[in-house]
Amino acid sequence: MVKSEKLKLIRRLLIVLLFIAAAVFCISRLKIETADEHREIREDGDISVTIRISCETILDKDIKDKKHFVENGIILDLTKYMMSDGDTAFDVLNKAIRDNDIQMEYTGGKNPYVEGINYLYEFDYGKLSGWMYKVNDEYFGTGCGSYRVKDGDKVEFLYTCDLGRDIGNEYKE
Repeated sequence: MVKSEKLKLIRRLLIVLLFIAAAVFCISRLKIETADEHREIREDGDISVTIRISCETILDKDIKDKKHFVENGIILDLTKYMMSDGDTAFDVLNKAIRDNDIQMEYTGGKNPYVEGINYLYEFDYGKLSGWMYKVNDEYFGTGCGSYRVKDGDKVEFLYTCDLGRDIGNEYKE
């Protein structure tokens, strides 16, 4: 073998070894969890918060998605979670969704907008329908990612068919 061919072979082997070393390093840094571990409620928070998810407003409507429809309109009955200081209403929702295998879609980053829960989406029941949230029976004009939960808070995500009027929130422009 010619000296230049040996150098090329050694260079290629070194490159392959570097790629393998980088891959091993990256894989060793990954935290791999099972689906059950991912959904596990971590009781490490010091703030007790309850959450409820309801779509009772559609009970008297012609149901469009019978496969995912819940008979009583309660997607998640009042459930308690231990949260951490600084967690938001969206963090509580996200924890509940994951723990209970409920589908959800949202957009946005720090202050997400909930588009759909349990395959029930905004505009499914008219141009004024969608998801709203309240905490301790009070609605907020801000997104659920901006409300920081406090000990004892009761967070509710409710589906409205009439821009909140049908769930006790008179929308003000």
